[in-house]
Amino acid sequence: MLTRRDDDGRVRVPLSWTPVATYTLLVGLFAVVEITYHACGIRFDVSPLTYGIQFLDPALLRSDLLRSIWYLHSQPPAFNFIVGIVLKTSGPHWPAVFHVGYLACGLVLYLGTVQLIITFGVSRLVAVCVSSAFLISPSFVLYEHWLFYTFPLAAVLVLSLVVLARFLDHPSAWLAALFSSMLLFLCASWSLYQLPYFLLVVGTVAIRFRAGRGVARKARQGSGGMGH
Repeated sequence: MLTRRDDDGRVRVPLSWTPVATYTLLVGLFAVVEITYHACGIRFDVSPLTYGIQFLDPALLRSDLLRSIWYLHSQPPAFNFIVGIVLKTSGPHWPAVFHVGYLACGLVLYLGTVQLIITFGVSRLVAVCVSSAFLISPSFVLYEHWLFYTFPLAAVLVLSLVVLARFLDHPSAWLAALFSSMLLFLCASWSLYQLPYFLLVVGTVAIRFRAGRGVARKARQGSGGMGH
């Protein structure tokens, strides 16, 4: 049989679809799609760096990065800081470095979307099909090959939700710190995410973490009392 049913009658995913097999398949599919894009002539577009008002002057990013970021008041500083680091350290190869970085963001976004859909209780097969349709969509290939903060932040946002879902199931300090760091990065990269948003969400996570620790402590005390 390719599927199995639980006692409650719900159909589970195919038995052969282990997580390792699933994500190996996804990585292979992602590689095929990206190679196809390249064969069709799609190349990474770095032109926003020269005309986008969201970017500081590339010369300043290369030669006076920290002071330029300090006096940047029109945009959150994180993305310009990353761009400046790449420009300062990559020499003439900076377009290729950005391209590889955006491909990595694409893989994170693709795998994270699959995992997030599965987290909501959807079957793994449906999650793979829906996420693969997203992978080959024109919007995905456009933003993946365009030097702007939209695509990396989408990857960070999806990954942060995966981490948050994991934290809600298994509260831990490092998951809370990881989620908070991702959220802080979003706030420091795009003005859509404001400080009150960060404080509200992180505060809720902190309360949830404290409540989880309290429940776990009571459980340990109860089991210790039963032992005596």
